[in-house]
Amino acid sequence: DQSASLIRGASISLSVLLAAWTRCKNLGGYLAIFEARNESKWVESYRRSHSVLSMAFWIAGFHDDLANQWKWRGPQNDFPINSFDWNPGQPDNADQDCMKLFEARDNYRWDDSTCAISREFLCEKRVTILSWIQQKLYNLQVNLLITGVNAQC
Repeated sequence: DQSASLIRGASISLSVLLAAWTRCKNLGGYLAIFEARNESKWVESYRRSHSVLSMAFWIAGFHDDLANQWKWRGPQNDFPINSFDWNPGQPDNADQDCMKLFEARDNYRWDDSTCAISREFLCEKRVTILSWIQQKLYNLQVNLLITGVNAQC
């Protein structure tokens, strides 16, 4: 019974994928992994509702040159990508070993990209239902407190 939440960040290092992965880890998560099309659809819906349409984001996919295979960089280990959501014609370049999530004009599909490009990235964080409920109750208490303070003014 777990849900996932997304955290946005920006990478500013030449070791872009490693920097993004480390930043996600420091935030308690990992770079976003899409194991099913409905996960991509959820992110697409989130991006549309929050007007985050025109930028591409790093996600956890990378090309393992030794295995000649695309993999996800997971929280504990790397594992093969089993479902694919590449933009048509992708992946298209042997020197592009990192994966980004395209912007709206490309239907939020995946693209291989040069790893040294600095861009925003998506982190995923597993949240238990209990911690999610606790956070919602805390937010409700804060909102009630703010509303109560505003009502007294």
